[in-house]
Amino acid sequence: MRLRLLTAACLLLGCTGFAHAVPMYFNFTGTGSSSTPGGFVQQPVSGGFTFETDALNPNSPAGEPPQLAFVDFPLSGHPAASTFLTIGSESIDVQRYTTGYALINFVDACNAVGECVAGWGENFNLYANSSDFTSDPNLTGTFHSTSLFLISIAPFSPLGQPLDYFDISQGIDPLAITTLPLYSLFASYASFTYDCVAGACTTTGDEQWSINIDSVSRGVLAVSEPGTLGLLALGVVLLVGRRRRMIGHA
Repeated sequence: MRLRLLTAACLLLGCTGFAHAVPMYFNFTGTGSSSTPGGFVQQPVSGGFTFETDALNPNSPAGEPPQLAFVDFPLSGHPAASTFLTIGSESIDVQRYTTGYALINFVDACNAVGECVAGWGENFNLYANSSDFTSDPNLTGTFHSTSLFLISIAPFSPLGQPLDYFDISQGIDPLAITTLPLYSLFASYASFTYDCVAGACTTTGDEQWSINIDSVSRGVLAVSEPGTLGLLALGVVLLVGRRRRMIGHA
């Protein structure tokens, strides 16, 4: 009986099969530098991303320069990455539509001796997208898309050579976004509306904001320790077992 109770409590309270998720955040404040339509230039802006490491799937996009992307879809059993954005007094729901994804992308455009892929600089970038498009090739109707983008671009040295920011050939963890040095920072938000007829779509609505970043806060969010949950489950089982013994001897 005690073994059955222990198994049940562990299943309920997380004694077995602990997930090793690491929620991390990357938040920023700044000011609007340009906008379409106008009106948000010099307005205060705040926004940010939250990712969970056990929901991130790595892939390497083809082509140059070498890149490594960690993509977060709303997988079964995992929350999707979350975002927030406030421009002036307007709070914007970036994830307002039915489908979406987010990613952390590392672009390794330079090597240690300063040789770089032409036209590229080393950077890491964060991106989230939400839309209500469907996979129907004969798409007809009105559809929408929103996105939030942030990038940290490594600078050039006094000799004109780009900095070697990181080396993805040696492997890189998505948690690096919480510790890598931050260089030239830029963010943007975009929202589009499309009218589609039989798969041919025309843009009928367009909102875009560019954001100069003034400050950043980033790190790992505190989570309940698996060991604490396990001890709690064991304590419940021991109390139940003790009570049953006391009743049996009464």
